[in-house]
Amino acid sequence: MKRHTKSFTHIKEVIDDLFTTSALPINLDDARIWKIWDRVVGKEIAEHARPSTINRGILLVKVTDSVWVQELEFMAETIKDKLNSRLRTDTVRKIRLKVGTPLKRVDR
Repeated sequence: MKRHTKSFTHIKEVIDDLFTTSALPINLDDARIWKIWDRVVGKEIAEHARPSTINRGILLVKVTDSVWVQELEFMAETIKDKLNSRLRTDTVRKIRLKVGTPLKRVDR
């Protein structure tokens, strides 16, 4: 009977490989949107709207209710421009608003 010995990979190697591969499920630059959101939109809007996902430049924002969706539709282009300016990229091509439960920030 042949025994197989397993070799372990150091966590540093795993993390290094994770950040150097192009097969990540998200673009790490896109993830910065969540970090800067509150500063870009302000405290009041951040209480009612949070980014949910970004896919192919379309940022889905979950909003507490339809009144806020309507309000933010008028501001979507400005928010997009401010996000891209702060990111120094054209990451966000469009903002889509949807009524849902915005995830609260946990690092306050």
